[in-house]
Amino acid sequence: MPIYYRARHAELVYLARHARAYPPHSHVSVYTAGFVLDGAMELQCDGENRLLRAGECFAMPPYMAHAIAPRDWVEMVTLCVPADIALGRANISLADAIRGLFPLLAADGVKDMGERILRQAGRLFSGDAQCPRPPCCAYVVRLRHLLERQPDATFAMRQWAKAAGVSQDQLIRRFKREVGLTPHQFLLQNRIRKAQRLIERGMPIADVAQAAGFYDQSHFDKRFRYLVGLAPREYRQAVRFAPARQSINTGQA
Repeated sequence: MPIYYRARHAELVYLARHARAYPPHSHVSVYTAGFVLDGAMELQCDGENRLLRAGECFAMPPYMAHAIAPRDWVEMVTLCVPADIALGRANISLADAIRGLFPLLAADGVKDMGERILRQAGRLFSGDAQCPRPPCCAYVVRLRHLLERQPDATFAMRQWAKAAGVSQDQLIRRFKREVGLTPHQFLLQNRIRKAQRLIERGMPIADVAQAAGFYDQSHFDKRFRYLVGLAPREYRQAVRFAPARQSINTGQA
């Protein structure tokens, strides 16, 4: 089962002999790095497939849509840190952000994994080449902002298209081209990310679905498992918190 480590300025997910694929998704406002420890996986991004084996790694800027598919199985970790920390523009260094995870990793007997990540993370996140590509279309920017900040809100795509002066199909195609996901895919992933944070804060599972914008419990359970790989209750058991934890940003990981 995946294990989620949450510290104040960094989040890490450890997958041990993982065989499940993750569908296309993106990470909002955080930089992500993946490190393959054993086995192999296929990274799908920007229309290209890249096979990564043990010892290889990758970096992903915010909003970059990608998918992960293990080859048989993979042991890997993914690290998420806020963009300003990853790019060296914050008061806390990337190294200190990652070290915030060390007590959690040590408690599980895998502190050496954190040390290995620390040695490579700076190289992965450095340079302007890792800066995200912002959408250039004003109505796509406005819609993305709404779906990101208010994922539980109800919206009508037809009305958004009318306000933008384009057809609904044109709006969906333009959004997919610039964001990498359809508006519906982007909305669902942000609803699930909000649900994760609510679960972490201790909200009863029965209340999380509606609070995150789902009006059918079975649909919520199905989408949660599809995107996270765990049932909501399993997810609650899989999260490890650092002392005095503060969330990176609700719905952003």
